[in-house]
Amino acid sequence: MTKHLITLGIAVLLICVGLSGCNEKSDSGNGGEKTSFLTAVEVFQDIDMSFGDCTIKNYKSFEEGDILSVKDKINEIKYVDYKNPPYTEVTFAVSEIVGLSFRFDGDITGEYNVNDSVQVIFRIKHVNFTIYDETLDREFCFDLELPEEGFNQDYCEETRDVIMPQTCITHT
Repeated sequence: MTKHLITLGIAVLLICVGLSGCNEKSDSGNGGEKTSFLTAVEVFQDIDMSFGDCTIKNYKSFEEGDILSVKDKINEIKYVDYKNPPYTEVTFAVSEIVGLSFRFDGDITGEYNVNDSVQVIFRIKHVNFTIYDETLDREFCFDLELPEEGFNQDYCEETRDVIMPQTCITHT
């Protein structure tokens, strides 16, 4: 009986350690924010989104000031030069039809390719704003958590996104 309990205890411990390894968290000691290492799938699963008069896109497990480190393989990369400012969009596969994308300043397609293992590091910024849509003659509010690096209020209000500096992405 004792041998079975020890075996069961070891099995439970291994499962817990294995599951926690997918989402390593550490308290950085700077104001209580944490640094988390996740795959694109884990980040996507942690996003809470709702649409309507008020669009909400926030993280369930993270707060403003927390640092996310997304480690994964690039599924798609494209340079968008017809936008101002131009940027490179890097997409990680979440499923066969869904991806998690980040935008980076300028053209990084010469340095990064599909299937490259990369790490994207950013600090979470919480923003709220309201825009007036003249076509629909109504206001819409936005409650978003976005990367702090490269944040520009005007660009965010226009696109609901952020273009991060190239220093936020590295090969692993």
